[in-house]
Amino acid sequence: MTFLQENFRKGLLRAIHQHGAYSVLYAGGAWEDWLHIRFGVLSSAELSIKELKHILDVFNHKREDTLSLKPDIAGRALVKQAPKSGGVTQKQLAAIFSMWEQKARDKSERALLYFIKRATGTLFISLEHLKKSEATKVLIALAKVR
Repeated sequence: MTFLQENFRKGLLRAIHQHGAYSVLYAGGAWEDWLHIRFGVLSSAELSIKELKHILDVFNHKREDTLSLKPDIAGRALVKQAPKSGGVTQKQLAAIFSMWEQKARDKSERALLYFIKRATGTLFISLEHLKKSEATKVLIALAKVR
């Protein structure tokens, strides 16, 4: 799951947990049962983006509440991917993107990947493949850019 997808997913989870319908279900002790009957899970943290959007649509009366929905297997697989040990953290990615937006003339992802190649000596196809130590090198190099 990309950085932007993860942030979008967290926003959906936040919106669900702040919704009045969730509060009613949770206060009545029915939230886990509600999820289990519809999605076959006990926690919304296990659901995909598509499924989280479905819940919000039900809560906002944009979609009818139905039982036993088909699980979004592909979407859930993205959620279950364990983070690499020693991999780049979300905080490091956010800092890299922020500093790149402030300091770079060419703000494209391609230009960023070539900058990362100069800083680390390795050409990556995606920022998610960076190791924590390599992300630190990139941040140090970005700090030196004027």
